[in-house]
Amino acid sequence: MRGLADAVENGRGTVASIRRVTERAESLLDDLEAPLRALAPGLTRLAGVLDEPIIGAIPEILEAIRNEARRCSAG
Repeated sequence: MRGLADAVENGRGTVASIRRVTERAESLLDDLEAPLRALAPGLTRLAGVLDEPIIGAIPEILEAIRNEARRCSAG
Protein backbone atom coordinates (compact mmCIF):
# COMPACT_ATOMS: atom_id res chain seq x y z
CA MET A 1 0.00 0.00 0.00
CA ARG A 2 2.80 2.39 0.83
CA GLY A 3 4.21 2.08 -2.70
CA LEU A 4 0.84 2.92 -4.19
CA ALA A 5 0.45 5.97 -1.95
CA ASP A 6 3.94 7.17 -2.95
CA ALA A 7 3.12 6.69 -6.63
CA VAL A 8 -0.11 8.65 -6.27
CA GLU A 9 1.70 11.45 -4.44
CA ASN A 10 4.41 11.58 -7.12
CA GLY A 11 1.68 11.68 -9.76
CA ARG A 12 0.06 14.63 -8.03
CA GLY A 13 3.38 16.47 -7.94
CA THR A 14 3.92 15.76 -11.62
CA VAL A 15 0.45 17.00 -12.51
CA ALA A 16 1.00 20.18 -10.48
CA SER A 17 4.32 20.77 -12.22
CA ILE A 18 2.74 20.22 -15.63
CA ARG A 19 -0.04 22.63 -14.73
CA ARG A 20 2.51 25.35 -13.79
CA VAL A 21 4.44 24.86 -17.02
CA THR A 22 1.23 24.96 -19.04
CA GLU A 23 0.13 28.19 -17.33
CA ARG A 24 3.49 29.80 -18.07
CA ALA A 25 3.38 28.68 -21.70
CA GLU A 26 -0.16 30.02 -22.08
CA SER A 27 0.92 33.35 -20.60
CA LEU A 28 3.84 33.60 -23.02
CA LEU A 29 1.63 32.70 -25.96
CA ASP A 30 -0.92 35.31 -24.90
CA ASP A 31 1.84 37.94 -24.93
CA LEU A 32 3.26 36.84 -28.28
CA GLU A 33 0.10 36.10 -30.24
CA ALA A 34 -0.77 39.67 -31.31
CA PRO A 35 2.77 40.66 -32.37
CA LEU A 36 3.21 37.42 -34.31
CA ARG A 37 -0.12 37.90 -36.08
CA ALA A 38 0.96 41.44 -36.97
CA LEU A 39 4.24 40.11 -38.42
CA ALA A 40 2.61 37.38 -40.50
CA PRO A 41 1.79 39.46 -43.63
CA GLY A 42 5.28 40.94 -43.75
CA LEU A 43 6.90 37.54 -43.31
CA THR A 44 4.75 36.14 -46.10
CA ARG A 45 5.88 38.96 -48.42
CA LEU A 46 9.51 38.46 -47.36
CA ALA A 47 9.30 34.75 -48.12
CA GLY A 48 8.08 35.61 -51.63
CA VAL A 49 10.98 38.00 -52.18
CA LEU A 50 13.53 35.49 -50.91
CA ASP A 51 12.21 32.93 -53.40
CA GLU A 52 13.14 35.20 -56.33
CA PRO A 53 16.06 33.82 -58.41
CA ILE A 54 17.97 37.12 -58.17
CA ILE A 55 18.45 36.54 -54.43
CA GLY A 56 20.59 33.50 -55.19
CA ALA A 57 22.76 35.61 -57.50
CA ILE A 58 23.57 38.24 -54.86
CA PRO A 59 26.90 36.67 -53.78
CA GLU A 60 28.14 36.61 -57.39
CA ILE A 61 26.94 40.17 -57.99
CA LEU A 62 28.75 41.40 -54.88
CA GLU A 63 31.91 39.56 -55.90
CA ALA A 64 31.77 41.19 -59.35
CA ILE A 65 31.35 44.62 -57.75
CA ARG A 66 34.27 43.96 -55.40
CA ASN A 67 36.47 42.81 -58.27
CA GLU A 68 35.54 45.86 -60.35
CA ALA A 69 36.28 48.18 -57.41
CA ARG A 70 39.69 46.53 -56.94
CA ARG A 71 40.41 46.82 -60.65
CA CYS A 72 39.46 50.51 -60.67
CA SER A 73 41.49 51.33 -57.55
CA ALA A 74 44.55 49.49 -58.89
CA GLY A 75 44.38 51.17 -62.28
